[in-house]
Amino acid sequence: MRKSMERCPRPKGTARPTLTLGEGWVGQEALTIGLYSALVAKSFREVFSIAANHDGDSDSTAAIAGQFYGVRYVWISLTWRIRSVSALE
Repeated sequence: MRKSMERCPRPKGTARPTLTLGEGWVGQEALTIGLYSALVAKSFREVFSIAANHDGDSDSTAAIAGQFYGVRYVWISLTWRIRSVSALE
């Protein structure tokens, strides 16, 4: 995760940082692009904009990015809410 962030700082303007991560045709590249997209994006739409706008296996990288985004924002929030409700009972 740290390597992904170090290799590709937050894009400015129209830069395409995923170019330095590969095209996503092999597992390591797809995973790195998906993780990077989920970590740097500020919105759900931006996750897919970053993950899918490259010349490689964009459908796979976007799917991976969506899963990471879901874990990061949806699952963690849901788990916290479940624990809060359970504590009240």
